[in-house]
Amino acid sequence: MNVFVLGGSASGKSAFAESVSVSLSKKNAQSKLVYFATLDSDSGGDSAERIARHQNMRKGKGFFTVELSSLFPSFSFCSQFGAELSFEEVFSPFSTVLFEDVGNLVARAMFQKDGVLTESEAVEKSISLIELVAKWSANTIFVSNEVSLEMSAKNPPILSYLSALSRVNAFIASLSHQSVFVIAGIPVALNDEAKKTAVFHSQKPPFDSFLKSTF
Repeated sequence: MNVFVLGGSASGKSAFAESVSVSLSKKNAQSKLVYFATLDSDSGGDSAERIARHQNMRKGKGFFTVELSSLFPSFSFCSQFGAELSFEEVFSPFSTVLFEDVGNLVARAMFQKDGVLTESEAVEKSISLIELVAKWSANTIFVSNEVSLEMSAKNPPILSYLSALSRVNAFIASLSHQSVFVIAGIPVALNDEAKKTAVFHSQKPPFDSFLKSTF
């Protein structure tokens, strides 16, 4: 099953996606719960703080953390401690993968140390990894930012990035069995499959009843 969790910054999408991942993983005793981190830990800014915050959120939930080492010339992966991992060691028919997040993947695909890829090149590279992970994993939960409301940026490279991310988001939505938008911590079903079972209410926290009825 592919699940697409979309939301703005600090919307509660990560907490919801983690809950979905744990719930789906419990359905199979052989399931391996994988957190696939796409953020480059050496990217600077507040990346270290963001990584620490998410690590704390996942603590005690049974996630095996895998990092995307590089995209070029081919995909490579490593554990959170730096040990190289093969694709087969990470993704399998028993893996439930929390893929977080798509925005970081597209940024890494587009903005290279030796230059900037075109929008189409970044989209193609990002989708190739997304398709690969979805194909070989039992469940994949994709997390991404909703950026269609942020297209007022005037910087051409940023506009190109936002457009690329929007295109990749649309592809993931077409690939997913369930698509959910999280706003103010409340999950809202976006497609018919999710609407059949989703619980709409404003109680806090809304996740438990939503998960029981949907997953």
